[in-house]
Amino acid sequence: AIQSELFLPGMNMGDPQPAAVKRVLTKTFKLAIGLFLLWAALRNAWWGGLWQALNRIVPAWFVMACSSVIFGLSLKVIRWRELLVVFGIETDWISITRAYLAGQAANIILPFRGGEIIRITDLRLSNDKGTTEIAASIILEKYLDILMLALSGLIAGVLLYASPFSQDIYRFIPVAAVVGSVMLGACVYMAPVIIRFLRRWSEHFPQPIQNWILEDSGRMASGFTRLKDVHVWKKIIIQSVLIWAVMALTNWLVFVAMDIPGGIKDALLVL
Repeated sequence: AIQSELFLPGMNMGDPQPAAVKRVLTKTFKLAIGLFLLWAALRNAWWGGLWQALNRIVPAWFVMACSSVIFGLSLKVIRWRELLVVFGIETDWISITRAYLAGQAANIILPFRGGEIIRITDLRLSNDKGTTEIAASIILEKYLDILMLALSGLIAGVLLYASPFSQDIYRFIPVAAVVGSVMLGACVYMAPVIIRFLRRWSEHFPQPIQNWILEDSGRMASGFTRLKDVHVWKKIIIQSVLIWAVMALTNWLVFVAMDIPGGIKDALLVL
């Protein structure tokens, strides 16, 4: 079978293990992608200035900043797992962590947060889980981040400006949070009604959308219905606040490590 796949019918390869060959090829492919992402992230770096900046680093503070990044990523993975459970997906930590980090890496070079597609695909392929439920968990994750962005932006605005809402960005952020909340509320409390309406009119949609409405939409609606549980909200809101607090802390630690003047309000502004 391996000889046939590799188009080498005349070679005597003994008794190779197809699964082992596939694993090697997969790991090589992933390594190549990782190296490409690293190159894409650093290709425009000013190496002279970077070296000067690195020479100013205070090692102890830099280690704390790196530890803060790792802690923040761990919290994000934990929160995503909670959101996956809301939509009925329970899988192992390794698969979740790998998919999350793959998506974050791809976001370096893909526009419009295209790495989220990589995240969905990675988890879908490794665990054969529902694409709809995975996508719904990420949509809910982004909604939570919009809420935290509104909160941290408001705090930074109050600290930096006497009248924060005179700035365009501070008028937009609360509006986005309110619109997102209204849409989420509609999904949580009106999901069964929305699904019944879509199924009634499904024949008017293209075939792929019809298939989704008839086969997958019910599972996503069930997930949103679980969000009526206050305890679920408490857990994911606390996790989200911790995540954004740790990200602000990371910015401040980087300032200190690189001897950049700035306090917590500057860390929030960067965030």
